[in-house]
Amino acid sequence: MKRLCVSACLLGIPCRWKGDAKPCEAVQRLAERAAVRALDPATRRALGESHAESAEVVSHAESAENAEMELVPFCPELAAGLGCPRPPIELVQGEASEPSIVSTASTASTFQPRGSALPIRVLRVDRTGDATDALRAACEAEAEALARAGGVDGFILKSRSPSCGLASPLHDPAGREIGTAPGLWAALARERFPGIPRWTETTFPESFRG
Repeated sequence: MKRLCVSACLLGIPCRWKGDAKPCEAVQRLAERAAVRALDPATRRALGESHAESAEVVSHAESAENAEMELVPFCPELAAGLGCPRPPIELVQGEASEPSIVSTASTASTFQPRGSALPIRVLRVDRTGDATDALRAACEAEAEALARAGGVDGFILKSRSPSCGLASPLHDPAGREIGTAPGLWAALARERFPGIPRWTETTFPESFRG
C-alpha cells in the first residue's frame, strides 16, 4: 500500500494559524479511497475540544477495507507546539539592520535548503519570536516516524506555507518579500527522503485524483 504524507489543513483539519482549514476537494476525494491515519494525541490536544469533531472527519476511514493507500496527516506548526490559533510566521533571510528587528538575530538558529545561498529562519511576522528550532524538532520527529513505518511514497504539501510550501514567500528581516524558498518541512522532506516526489495540492498526479 502506498503511503502519502499530506499537509493536514488540506484534509480539512482546522490547524492553520487562524484556526481554520484549507480543504482541497481533490485531496479530500483521495481520502475517501484511503486509510487515513488517526491524529496523534498531542495534535488532538493542540486542536482543542472545539475542533475535535473536525479532526474525526478525516480519521473515520482509518480502518477502511480495501484502501488504495494510506494518508498521513501532518501539520508541522501544530506538532511544534505553536498553538492554534497562533501568531503567523514567515521565512526570513538576512541579518537585521536595526536592533528593534529580531533582537536575537546573531544567535537565532537557521536552516539552509539545498540551492539556497544563505541560511533561513522561521520568525513570527511581528518579529517577537523564532520558531525555527521548534519546527525543526517536530519535522525531524515526523521524518523518523515515517522512516520507522517503512518510508513514504510521496508528499502533498500546502503551497506557499512557511513550513510546507515548495516555493514559499521569502522575506528580509524588515518584512519585505525578496523571493521564494521551500518551507522547513518541505526542505527536510527532500533531504531525508531523496528522490521521493513532493507535490502541492494543485500538482499531485491525476492518477491519485480519481
